[in-house]
Amino acid sequence: MDGAITGIDPYAEPVDTTQLTLQEQTALDNVQRQQDIPAGGNLGKEEFLNLLVTQMSYQDPLNPMDGTESIAQLAQFSALEQMQNVNDQIQLLRQDNGMTSALLLQGLDIEAMTDIGETHAGVVEGVGWGTDGLILNIAGTAVPMSSIVDLKLLTPELEAGTGEGEPDAEAGAEAASGDDAFPTPVEAT
Repeated sequence: MDGAITGIDPYAEPVDTTQLTLQEQTALDNVQRQQDIPAGGNLGKEEFLNLLVTQMSYQDPLNPMDGTESIAQLAQFSALEQMQNVNDQIQLLRQDNGMTSALLLQGLDIEAMTDIGETHAGVVEGVGWGTDGLILNIAGTAVPMSSIVDLKLLTPELEAGTGEGEPDAEAGAEAASGDDAFPTPVEAT
């Protein structure tokens, strides 16, 4: 039988697709496309556009799709594309944020515990990209940042002043006198 579709249900009789209405053909195409989408996959731009083209190609020329219906579908397609663009931008922002976080650790003495229970301690000597995303070089060992579940700073915190762990006598005196570099905010009445 020409135009028959098999493979959806092994026990079903082949369907003659030459006698289907627009709604039946669209539903059948949807089922076939569902099988093409991997488990847990999403309907993307390409699939949506293919679905729209299929629906338009099987419509009755004497009774075409309502104009408001086609505008609504195009609006949905546009919204889908915009959401995907926003998602792409969020992913780039996450990468930038991760790189900034990793760079802030460079030169610090840390202890990092990974998701498999390994502990890596030492100075962060470098930051780079690998197949697992951001990689910290902790005392010569490459540790994927995505695997770190706990992070401790082993470098003593620097005190205000020289930046070398030595307190600045002038800064301490200013703090004690209450003379700040930042004025106290005044409430509006």
